[in-house]
Amino acid sequence: MVNYLLFVMTLKICLDIINDDEKIKYICKALSKETRIEAIKVLYENGKLTLDEFHSKAKIHKNVETSYRNLEKLVDANLLKKEYDNVKKKLTYTINHKLFE
Repeated sequence: MVNYLLFVMTLKICLDIINDDEKIKYICKALSKETRIEAIKVLYENGKLTLDEFHSKAKIHKNVETSYRNLEKLVDANLLKKEYDNVKKKLTYTINHKLFE
């Protein structure tokens, strides 16, 4: 299911920006690392997570800074969404579900 999700997300984004080579390159670069694909899987399985929650659940990066940089790459590529959670009082990351509308 997760691989199908990644395929649909990528296809939807590419169709939306088919005439923008730079955006397509950016998305492909964001998905070029296995750890970023794993990050999407972790968020798919767990929903909205703070950076610390993601880092402890994912166990794919040695330090929090690396987790942060990889999540930000995915946010920049519009694959993830970052927002402030008023309850947790922290930024959270989640899959960008607008890609499926």
